[in-house]
Amino acid sequence: QLQGGVILTRVHSDFAKATTECDKAPPLGRSQCYLSLGTNASGMTVQNTPKVIADCRHGDPGYQPFCFVGAVKNYVDVTAKPDDGIAFCQAVPAGANRMQCFGAVGEELSVLYSTDLAARARACAKAGPDGETDCRRGAELPWRQ
Repeated sequence: QLQGGVILTRVHSDFAKATTECDKAPPLGRSQCYLSLGTNASGMTVQNTPKVIADCRHGDPGYQPFCFVGAVKNYVDVTAKPDDGIAFCQAVPAGANRMQCFGAVGEELSVLYSTDLAARARACAKAGPDGETDCRRGAELPWRQ
């Protein structure tokens, strides 16, 4: 998952150019490249949410969600606070990027609260009505009735 950083170095941190390079990769490599760009967007901007969102909105819309996944996982990994990831996802415009973002927060909850399903559920509930379902899916929680 290092290719995004290498590409960004070569294109002087221009995310539009970086996604153009990622788009040249085969599909599996492309998803990993976008994921890496998201991790880099979060780290390079020191989690500046508007800038990260702008960086991740470049390139193929079908692969942009991977960028948002990389970004939000970095938010949670750096702080170990799911609320930081949820706040980031809530700022992402509605659609596939936001859905995948909340799903990725759920995946992070599975790591943070590996044996505590109730803690995962409480954290996902904070995602609100537009994010809780995707968060629960990522956290491997049953659907809420």
